[in-house]
Amino acid sequence: GLLLTTRGGDFVMDIGQDISIGYLNHTGTDVELYLQESFTFSALTSEATVTLLPPEE
Repeated sequence: GLLLTTRGGDFVMDIGQDISIGYLNHTGTDVELYLQESFTFSALTSEATVTLLPPEE
């Protein structure tokens, strides 16, 4: 796991320009679709995250 800082300025999130809609299934009265969009989440500073490791045995 990771512990993330909330102080601001440590991360940037870029929303992609590619959006797609897809078909999942349908019934006699309903159609189920999904919406998908890409994004990236980048750390700008090395102290922005702390890795959490399980205790050593």
